[in-house]
Amino acid sequence: MHKKALENGDIKKLVPVKAGEVIRLRHVSTRRCLHSHDKRAPVTTKDYHNEVSGYGDDEFQGDDNDDWIVRIIEGNKNVPDSTKRLMSIHSKFRLIHRNQRCALYSNRVKLPKWAFEQTEVTCMKNAKVPRTLWRIESASHPSMPQDAPIAKYETPGFLAKLIEAHKVMLRVNNGLTSSHFYESRPHTWPWMRRGIGYWSTKTNAVYLLGNPIVWLLSLASVALFAVVQAVLALRDKRGYRDQLGGVRNVYFSAGGFFAISWALHYFPFFIMKRQLFIHHYLPALWFSILLFIFTVDLSTRRLKAGHKNIVYIVLTLLIFNAFYRLSPLSYGSSSWSESSCKRSKYFSSWDYDCSKYRPQPPIPPPSPRPQQKQQDAPPIPAAEDPAVHLNNDQVKPVDNLDAELSLNKIAPKLNSDEQLKIEQEKLMFKDEYKDKDKKNASESSSSGADSAVAAAPVSASSNDADDAPHD
Repeated sequence: MHKKALENGDIKKLVPVKAGEVIRLRHVSTRRCLHSHDKRAPVTTKDYHNEVSGYGDDEFQGDDNDDWIVRIIEGNKNVPDSTKRLMSIHSKFRLIHRNQRCALYSNRVKLPKWAFEQTEVTCMKNAKVPRTLWRIESASHPSMPQDAPIAKYETPGFLAKLIEAHKVMLRVNNGLTSSHFYESRPHTWPWMRRGIGYWSTKTNAVYLLGNPIVWLLSLASVALFAVVQAVLALRDKRGYRDQLGGVRNVYFSAGGFFAISWALHYFPFFIMKRQLFIHHYLPALWFSILLFIFTVDLSTRRLKAGHKNIVYIVLTLLIFNAFYRLSPLSYGSSSWSESSCKRSKYFSSWDYDCSKYRPQPPIPPPSPRPQQKQQDAPPIPAAEDPAVHLNNDQVKPVDNLDAELSLNKIAPKLNSDEQLKIEQEKLMFKDEYKDKDKKNASESSSSGADSAVAAAPVSASSNDADDAPHD
């Protein structure tokens, strides 16, 4: 909303926004105005970051903390009016808070989950221009005429796309500013000042290192090419035209391609401020290896086949020897010795730990426990014969197996007469017990009556004593 239109009460009128004018930005869905005040932001709590929020509604128009000043910073040179009034796509502008004098700032910090992790927006004081630039991508209004000019993005050419892509890559890489223990700078890569530790235990490790023979000879071939070309250029100025045995043109064209490719993949890292590692040198290394092979081929072109093979065999043995000496670091072998590890260090700056390959002292076997004299258990006393303490009539010891087995036989079944006799005996016993119970009950009742009669005089005397007057 234009501030003048708001004061006049005609906010529906289409008015162009000019540089330096005051506006209010209202959210379409919530109808709240973009608001800022002297309060800290929810995530970035620095004193120069003010909170930006939504304020007001349709019934309440807000206050002066909703006012923002438009500062047009850049416009399209093909559209001159884009620097004078606000235009979609063409105008890049800043929004300055009228009271706090801070600029609307898009922070890299994300808000918490309650804000759906959207990018935090604050009002930053003394903010740099690039992070406070805004551009309108699309705009519409009911009062806009049908023949209004439509702003479009300019289609960049190939060179513009290439430059823009490299700018973005450079900006992203420069943003990786955190430090790392194994980071290194580009000037240490060609001679492998140090490697990168990938994995380590108490007895072995995996450490990234190149083959030092390959790296150093490849670097020497690059340096040799630069020196040879410089010497040839100086001699050409003095009137000498050296042909290097007829291979000058080939050496300059093919060798120059490898050398320039090496430089293009190596030197851009010097302007990067991000954390860098030795593996970033690998693309440039391949071109230096190609230059080394090409240099060896040109140097041995006039040698006899036998002498040429000797050169190749010597180089191959040197390379394989370096690989063999450093292979335990590549494969994480634990069979390396400490002395072999120390001998493998071509440079003292290589910082892999050789003490882990030191032979470990043998683990002593567990000491045997002192043997105690075994004492014989006391003899178990013989069981006494119970027949000694009983009469011979009560105990009849079994002397043979047949008699013992006869005792385990099943008892014979009773016949009907014997069963009837047992039942009669049970009835007799029951009658006997009934008579005894009746007799005991009568005796207990008579004794209870006697005790009650004997207790009556005692209770009477006690009552008389209670009723008698006390002295």
